[in-house]
Amino acid sequence: MAQIETNARFDFIRYANCWEDADILLEGLSIKPGDKCLSICSSGDNSLSMLAHQPELVLAIDLNPAQIACLELRIAAFKVLEYEELLAFLGVDEHSNRQNTYELIKSHMSSQSKAFWDAHLAKIKNGVIYEGKFENYFRLFRSYILPLMHRKKTVDLLVSKKSIEKQLIFYEKTWNNINWRLLFKVFFGRLVMGRLGRDPEFFKYVEDNVGESILKRTQHAFTLIPTYTNPYLNFIMTGQFKPHALPFYLRQDNFLPIKNNINQIKYHLGNIQSCKTLNTKFDAFNLSDIFEYMNMNEFKEELNTILSIASKTARIAYWNMLSDRIIPEDFSITMDTDLSEKLFFKDKAWFYKRYIIANVK
Repeated sequence: MAQIETNARFDFIRYANCWEDADILLEGLSIKPGDKCLSICSSGDNSLSMLAHQPELVLAIDLNPAQIACLELRIAAFKVLEYEELLAFLGVDEHSNRQNTYELIKSHMSSQSKAFWDAHLAKIKNGVIYEGKFENYFRLFRSYILPLMHRKKTVDLLVSKKSIEKQLIFYEKTWNNINWRLLFKVFFGRLVMGRLGRDPEFFKYVEDNVGESILKRTQHAFTLIPTYTNPYLNFIMTGQFKPHALPFYLRQDNFLPIKNNINQIKYHLGNIQSCKTLNTKFDAFNLSDIFEYMNMNEFKEELNTILSIASKTARIAYWNMLSDRIIPEDFSITMDTDLSEKLFFKDKAWFYKRYIIANVK
């Protein structure tokens, strides 16, 4: 068992959205109809996205019952609501009475998740996509730090539609001032992010300069990836998803494929080790950045566990944010280097240092 499981708290919503790019996740995993998939739950967004490829099973797992509750709420919403109703209920669009909608859909949830949301109705009323610790961290950045860097007009220009060439010019000539560089590295540094955004325990094995590393990746995202259609950038900088910049599971084209396959998603409260008792071989693994929080011995133990529940042709996807966790050569798992680098270049959730797609040998 990784030390993070006992050293960090798992009794509140850390992530009200999944801060990993589902587009490159799905492209990397190449899920086929009939596949069985294991997915780190987070808020459920990317686990739901996997349903669009008609797998036989998506098993979403998490150590945190609050994150399972986030998934169950979304599952219930997909089962009952139409597309526009779903967007309004979750918080993308305005809604006059989300509590009434919750009462309409709650019968499709487990007693544990209903109890969680019954005790947190204010989060339902506010729109659940805004109600995680990480989302509040970005709210603090937007409210108190960003105005010290740029005026609202400049922020609007950042996320406006323009060519990559014009994005590069805008960043160099307008955006990249000294306040941006200095305040960014402080606010997104180890100390502030550990206290306000994630958990100090999540940085236990990090050796990089946190603020400097994320600033370099942010420059990449602001100059070489279209900002207008980037849902994560729009949410962080403006406080909301835009109709032209939605995460995969909330785009209209993906609504019916997910809704039609919604019964293929299940959830499991626990770690990957606990999945060994399910006697299932998985064809695709969305492992988020879980290795980030493990020492090297724990990382290798987890890889062995994954191999024990993987099919002979399984594909694995995961991110490194700041800690290097590259699969050792003595494991029967091979990294797809070319595909990993190609997808990482266009990763819209840009804060990670590495994206890895690997194949079981």
